[in-house]
Formats: sequence, C-alpha cells, structure tokens
Amino acid sequence: MFDAPRLRLPDLARAGWLLPGSHVYARKRLEARFAEAGLPPPSVVIETNTTIGALSSVLLNSDLLSITGDITLRQLAGRLRALPVSDAQWPRTIGVSTRRGGYLSPLTKRFVELLREAAPV
Repeated sequence: MFDAPRLRLPDLARAGWLLPGSHVYARKRLEARFAEAGLPPPSVVIETNTTIGALSSVLLNSDLLSITGDITLRQLAGRLRALPVSDAQWPRTIGVSTRRGGYLSPLTKRFVELLREAAPV
C-alpha cells in the first residue's frame, strides 16, 4: 500500500486507522500532527479502549495503520513493523513529581538519579 522509503504524513491521510479513544494523548498528538500539516484527521475505522498489542491480530489481518510505542512494537517484532515517517514522530516529555519535603526511599532517590542521567534537563 505504501512506498516506505518516500512515505510522508500526507500519504497516511488516505489510510484507515485503528486508534485509541480520542482522550488518549498519543491520538491527540497524531491528530495534531495531521492538523499542523493541513490534513484532515485520520480516518478511524476501529476505535479501541484496549492496547494495540492486544489487537495485533486485527492489524495483521487488515491494511489498517495504528500508533504504538517502541516497546510494544519490539514485543510484536517479526509480526508488525514501523513505517518510517519522519514527520509523524514526536518527542515525549516524562517527568517525576514529588511532594516538597516528602520522604523518598533510597530506591526512589536512585530511580530519580537514573532518570536524570538518562535524560538530563
């Protein structure tokens, strides 16, 4: 269906999609990327409240597209693959919130240290 080496966001506007509910952040970001490109929102054929991993058989037996994180995609390695669409990716910001003056166990402190080392501010 797609010529992957030349795939751009407008190409994805013609596809049917299996997506999480409209309240899910990843879907909101996908729809925002389409809007930023002046495209209509993705054509949702199936909207789900379950994980994409649980619905991999639907994706395997259709030409629907979906969005998922790298971890889920690795779990489905050999069955599904990512389409290389540079303008369809977005970074995520992950943070840690703690109560000021609250107790943090040594394990929690170490976890926060590791996060800071992996993704310095």
